[in-house]
Amino acid sequence: TPDSIAFSWSALNCPGDYVVRWWQTGDKGSTFNEVAVDRASTSYTATGLDPATGYTIVVLYQNPDGSPPGKAMSFTAATQPAAESQSEAESQSEAESQSEPEPEPESQSEAESQSEPEPEPEPEPEKEPELSWDADCKDNAVKISGLTTDNVYEDSIAFSWTALNCPGDYVVRWWQTDDKDGTFTEADVARATPRYTAVGLQPGTQYTIRVLYRDPDGGRPRKATPPLAVTTLTP
Repeated sequence: TPDSIAFSWSALNCPGDYVVRWWQTGDKGSTFNEVAVDRASTSYTATGLDPATGYTIVVLYQNPDGSPPGKAMSFTAATQPAAESQSEAESQSEAESQSEPEPEPESQSEAESQSEPEPEPEPEPEKEPELSWDADCKDNAVKISGLTTDNVYEDSIAFSWTALNCPGDYVVRWWQTDDKDGTFTEADVARATPRYTAVGLQPGTQYTIRVLYRDPDGGRPRKATPPLAVTTLTP
């Protein structure tokens, strides 16, 4: 419609909710909007929009642990032009009939010679700004720092670390301190999420945790943090 855009998306089988963002294409700074949408709903209608205007719309997934939204999808759409009121249309029609004589019918050759107007191009999606990485991303001597626990329970440990300004992702590892071979576990963590929760742990047991960095071109993880020993709570 002239002042709204309704849209929907495919549901994720995940425990979190959704975040919907939209803004006028080319003017994100002053027209940015964001709302949270319950995971039971897979549709939304953005209202209060300007007529005949292109908008960029993004749908993201919000983890229950409060980490930054991810799994984004985006598209562009335009509102319809504003409809003229009946009185305006009638007055315009009367003015045109009084001031303009009826045109002579075009001959077939003249009609064929006139080219159809070219369609307006679709608005281009807004380009993401290019990221600039630190110069020491390839330096193995520069380690990940700030590894600390956030919450410790009987069967889980939540921990976080200081993010690197590098293009790769993270690898987290944990194991029972006295049984590394039998309990070693590893998980990948996205670059934008410098936090993780290890679950399925044994109560009253000490675990060793490390965080490493993996380059986007592959290779063995490196830049490992010093080991962090944490004991889960006893029931």
